[in-house]
Amino acid sequence: MTFRRLVGQERARRVLSRLARTRQIPATLMFEGPPGVGKALALWVWVQGLFCTGNEPPCGQCRACQAVQNLRHPDFVVLTPEPLERLPGDTSLRPFPYNPSGNRISVEAVRETRTAQGPVSAPLRVVGILNAEEMTLEAQNAFLKTLEEPPSRTVFVMVTSRPEMVLPTLRSRAFPVRFSFLSREAFVQVARTLNLPGREALFRASGGSPGLARELDALGILQDRERILTVLRGNPDAFLGWMLEEIPRWKTRDLELRLMVWGQILLDAWMILNGSRPRLHPDLFGESGGAGVVLAPHHLMQAMERLPFIERALVRNLPLLDAMMAFLEPLLPQDFRDTLTGLRRSPVPDDGLGVVSLLDG
Repeated sequence: MTFRRLVGQERARRVLSRLARTRQIPATLMFEGPPGVGKALALWVWVQGLFCTGNEPPCGQCRACQAVQNLRHPDFVVLTPEPLERLPGDTSLRPFPYNPSGNRISVEAVRETRTAQGPVSAPLRVVGILNAEEMTLEAQNAFLKTLEEPPSRTVFVMVTSRPEMVLPTLRSRAFPVRFSFLSREAFVQVARTLNLPGREALFRASGGSPGLARELDALGILQDRERILTVLRGNPDAFLGWMLEEIPRWKTRDLELRLMVWGQILLDAWMILNGSRPRLHPDLFGESGGAGVVLAPHHLMQAMERLPFIERALVRNLPLLDAMMAFLEPLLPQDFRDTLTGLRRSPVPDDGLGVVSLLDG
């Protein structure tokens, strides 16, 4: 089986090719690894290879390959927490972004996978569960019962970026196929195909995830990097004006991605102020090193320490403006803090981190 469309991931490609060649396929597999590195695409390509009737599977041209690609094959079933807006392909490497405030995979959807007994026309029936961590607890328990009495000639494939959120009893029953971040060379190859600009900066910011890089590019994250520097230089006026104007249009995912990159930049600035070299965004700081950063290291660290708490609070539907203010408070002069405190929808008491109400409110 060839994986021409799947760049990198040599380890996963070898495992999947061996399973297809020997036809000794476990009843349950788990594709696990970072988001946006090709797990969903690998599922589509692998199923095409299993069902293909051409000479060199997957040929991509036969009726079976086309049916799988368009999700019209009777023996390929996919469960997702969100409707499929587009299918995995050369220009759609991460069509199923993790959305912790979005929909879930219901117990009813999982139970329906037990109704069909065996494949219709293919050698196997494959049920893919994308973002498997988004199965409700009831759905995961129902899936466990399904695995105890599995349908005839059916293979289940869980695809997840957060395997720790899947029940241990499910993980223990699944054969793991592990994916990793792409190397710089593989990332550049994919980024060139996707016409992504600023490939080096996006590689560093995404850690080597083309899907994540494409999300960052769509947000204009390269411009946002420059904006956060004005705060670190002690001139937050322009940043705050931009933020207050734009934040009503943001989704939770938009803020999550921005906070991720801004946190990376704060860490680089903290390292510079402590005599080290920046790791992820050296192009921002230039040859002089500091790029005019005037904030004290402990202010940068306070903002970074808040990030995991803010992420958890966003899952619980914390208003985006409150999340931004919780992040920015350690970075702002006192007069800015006093002015912007009144914009909050919910108060955040001073507890050292300023996040008590974010977690317990």
